[in-house]
Formats: sequence, C-alpha cells, structure tokens
Amino acid sequence: MISESRSPRHGLIYVRITLFLIPMVFTTEHRKRSALHAHRHPESYVSLVLKGTYSEQSVDGNYLLEAGTIVYHPAHHRHANTFENSSALVLNLGVELTPDLPYAAASVPRLARYLERMMTKRSSTLKATLEELFGSSTTKPKLTPTWMQGLAGSLRDTTNHQSIHDICQGLDISPEHACREYRRHFGVSPGEYRREFRLRSACDALSAGVSPSAAAQQAGFADQSHLGRVMKNALGKTPATYPCK
Repeated sequence: MISESRSPRHGLIYVRITLFLIPMVFTTEHRKRSALHAHRHPESYVSLVLKGTYSEQSVDGNYLLEAGTIVYHPAHHRHANTFENSSALVLNLGVELTPDLPYAAASVPRLARYLERMMTKRSSTLKATLEELFGSSTTKPKLTPTWMQGLAGSLRDTTNHQSIHDICQGLDISPEHACREYRRHFGVSPGEYRREFRLRSACDALSAGVSPSAAAQQAGFADQSHLGRVMKNALGKTPATYPCK
C-alpha cells in the first residue's frame, strides 16, 4: 500500500510504502534551502541517502550526509536536518537493531546494489547485515574545537554536577560563546545537550529494570519528579510506563 502527503512549508514529499520483508518503508524528498526542525521518531529506523547532500545535527555531532551514506537512528533519537545547498531523496526503513547500538553513519559506495541486496534478505539476515555495517562505521561528524570536546565530555558525565557557567570558566570560554557555538554545531544549547544525555542514561537504566528513583539518581537528575517532567516532555512517557511499545 502506498500513501503520499505533502508539506509545502518544509519542502517535503512524504511517501509510505508497506513491504513484506520490512514492515515500514518510506521515502522523503526535501527541497533545496529547506529544513526540518529538531524532532524524534518513536521507533528506530535506518536512512539511506539516495540523492543529494544535507546536514544532520544532534548531540552526537554535526554530520554531512551525502548520497551513498546510510544512517541508523535509535528510537527517540533527537535530530534536525538542513538542506542548504542541495535537495535530497532519502529512503527510510523501520528496523529494530540491537538495543545498545548508538546513532551511527556509514558510507556505502555502491548504494543501489546494496539496497537491492537488502530488500531480498530475510528480516533476521537484514538486521545482522546492518549491525555489522554500523559496527564498523567510518563516517564521522564534523571536527570540533578542543574546548567544545572538553565541554561535551563534562556534560555527558552524569556524575558531574557543576553548573555550565563553572565548567565554561574552567575551559576559559564564556557561557554565551559556548551557547552560540553549540547551537550552531549540535543544534542545541549546552543545557539541552546535557539533558539529552541524562535522558538517554535514564532510559537505558529503566530498560535494564532499574527503579525510576534509582534511574533518576544514576542519570544525574535532581529526583524522580525531575526525570518524569523531562521524559514526559521529550517522549510523552513517564518513568513508570517506560519502556513500552
């Protein structure tokens, strides 16, 4: 079954196709100088860039995605896209890979042949092929300055409770400069960057069976209520109902 909808505001043509081997497959066509604001998808999926070039920003980095690139998005991954210099055609496949596989991008030079092979594989073989591909991923995000790497390391550390102002002072940069550069590179402020990683940590703990209160503490949240507010706002779920399908 095929259905199509258009979004003139974002220059997006959205087509959904249902296949036997892969439950969810859809293509998105994006116009030059269009953009998709930060968003999440409830299920994990793989994107194959068929034509064009665009940028994808998230707390995992700023990636330049060209034709022949394949990208894995875990469930609830927050990212934004800009199509500044080129239009793009992207094929997206809903595939649930191993739970601990992070966001990853890899180059597939002969994309058409690779895609044809993927479409004829059994579901279990397809998943194994994708996991092997992303496990040896060679595509990296754009380089960042040393101070930005240092700040990122501190913000990812859930045991570090220093204020962002104090961390910036220690790196001899102003919080205002850090905020501008983080928004330009990652699409989020330093505070949002830290919160995203704390949320990921809490979700991992909850998935492993840790209690909501312990998960909140491990992830660096003030308490369970704080985690609940952040999770409800970002995922539409509470610690008590996560994970749920």
